[in-house]
Amino acid sequence: MLNIVLLLIPLSLASSSKAAESKFTHDVAIDSVVSPIGIVKKDSTIIPEVIVTNNGTSIESFDVIFEINHLGNDFYKDTVTVMDLSPGETTHVYFDPFIPYFSSSAWSIFTYTALSVDENTSNDAVFRYQIVADYVIHFDSSNGGFTPDPPAGGWEWGTPTYGPAQVVSGENAWGTVLDGNYTDLSDLTLYSISFYAEYDNPELVFCNWYNTEENVDGGNVEISIDGGNTWSLIQPTNGYPCNSVAALGDLPGYSGISEGWEYAFFSLDGIAQGTYFKIRFHFASDTSGSFPGWFIDDIGLINATVPVEEDSKNRASNIELSFNTIYIERDRLHIYFEIHRKENITITMYNGVGRVIKEIPLGTVGPGAHKSSIKVGDLRNGLYFLTVKVGDVLISRKVLILK
Repeated sequence: MLNIVLLLIPLSLASSSKAAESKFTHDVAIDSVVSPIGIVKKDSTIIPEVIVTNNGTSIESFDVIFEINHLGNDFYKDTVTVMDLSPGETTHVYFDPFIPYFSSSAWSIFTYTALSVDENTSNDAVFRYQIVADYVIHFDSSNGGFTPDPPAGGWEWGTPTYGPAQVVSGENAWGTVLDGNYTDLSDLTLYSISFYAEYDNPELVFCNWYNTEENVDGGNVEISIDGGNTWSLIQPTNGYPCNSVAALGDLPGYSGISEGWEYAFFSLDGIAQGTYFKIRFHFASDTSGSFPGWFIDDIGLINATVPVEEDSKNRASNIELSFNTIYIERDRLHIYFEIHRKENITITMYNGVGRVIKEIPLGTVGPGAHKSSIKVGDLRNGLYFLTVKVGDVLISRKVLILK
């Protein structure tokens, strides 16, 4: 039987430990999950990737399996065979692409090795939750439009050189201080851009890391539905880890030491469809004793998004793309699209479980209206997904084939 390592932290370096000298003749391990990590966007293409290691003393060939599940339903499974992995050797394993076509905080991934003679099953498998959101801010190429108060000497955006050993994805994050401990008597606030509820009761998810004076210093999250004039404390789904943080006026918050990077889930009950809202992260400390502080990375919204005007200001690539016309004629799927500047374009077709079945790399295409087509006469009836990737922008459509 496999022993499963339950990881609540979305880190690529959450890996199994390896002894300097193997105790086993046959021992292969899932060393870490490289992709997906953090919070991923709905309809984005995920290429699962893991690192495996041969901790034994024999050359091994074995299967590595990657499964994606949602609420007990299997949506994806792929198997890759690793051949002739030498003792002590590590290798990356890549699986077929997968597209999560709906947002939810209830996705999970399960990856494991299959070697019948494995003498140490404690490192064979990794299970963890995976968040899929309608809108994601990674803070990689920009600060997401977030605003610190005060503007200097507190919340900073960039690459941490102190505190967490790494961020969740990319290299950048927001932190109370990126290169040292926070100061005494800190009163620091980080304001988000405006968000928009597409449905009632949207969800907020983010990854956070913290190391503070327990029960004394810490931070919490507030929401505003009137443009920032008034703010209300919101509670994570499972409550804050500390019920009373002195520097926050004895309000609950994140305080003490986290177990690495952790997900924070907030159900925004009472936020109605069509509501514009903002969030803010408030951190405070007392007169003595300072620590690395509080760090935020990968913010995701489920059933909510960013207004168009905010999105166009903060996306790394602001590309207008029209992709509305699809029809089938003589066993070919015709796609009409229009772009407004020169970009590299790839059209990809996936089956219902997210595996690539057709791909057309168009290369660099100039501005204007364009047409492309895909042969579909060899495909079975069913639901498929079509994506047009323009630069770093990916737009997808569902395609139902009935013959």
